[in-house]
Amino acid sequence: MTGTDRMPDPLALEAFVHRCIEVFASREQHRMPRSSARAFRMVFGLCVQTVRYAEAYMALVKSQLSLEARVLVRCAIEHAATAEYAYFRADGLDRLAVSAQWAGWHLRDRMFRWTGIAGFDPGPEPTSEKDARLPGIARDDPRGLLRTLDPNTVMLDPGYAMLSQAVHVTEQTVTGVFRESDDGTGQLQVDLRRDDELFSYTLYLLAECCMLVTYIDAHLRRDAILLEELDFRSEMLNLPLRLDEDWPADDRAHPDLP
Repeated sequence: MTGTDRMPDPLALEAFVHRCIEVFASREQHRMPRSSARAFRMVFGLCVQTVRYAEAYMALVKSQLSLEARVLVRCAIEHAATAEYAYFRADGLDRLAVSAQWAGWHLRDRMFRWTGIAGFDPGPEPTSEKDARLPGIARDDPRGLLRTLDPNTVMLDPGYAMLSQAVHVTEQTVTGVFRESDDGTGQLQVDLRRDDELFSYTLYLLAECCMLVTYIDAHLRRDAILLEELDFRSEMLNLPLRLDEDWPADDRAHPDLP
């Protein structure tokens, strides 16, 4: 992963995001090798949700709500990173299955204890080991999901940290709506509509999420034309195609990839 040393033109990034949205929206049928069937069932939903977050982000930006839209990019990072780990890690699909099973059970258990509705009764705990789940998203864990994908903390890891501020009360939340008047009187003025001051960086992170999941989709389907297009756009926009290149061979689900 190369980070943001060559920040691409925002218009080119926007065009690429729309291209990825189009890739997922333009197909009603999905044909792929039989060997990809399980991976498709496991990660395709994550890929779709990532580009739906991207589509929602672009709609909010168009409505001049770029600051509020940042939370959607945080969601996109979590979904794209999970899909990336599950698809390219040797035990990733198994870990995703266990994680989904436990997450579903915990949600039903909470709902049952909250509402008492019999339909939420989760039944007995899953028999799978909790240690077999995906690593957590936590940034301070060197074995965590983001640090595994971004060990040098140059893109997804710091990006997720920055975007996480969008869902917390920060100094900017308290003071950002005020500014001093331009007439030198010291009076405060209220500015209800604020733009994302890091818009280019946020958009770059979103484009990388779209690149990751669109590459997974193309690789699943062995779509040589789309893979070639993504390779070209990767070079042009400084967006890594995938994040497993530096893993030990035993950790890679697809060691045949260069």
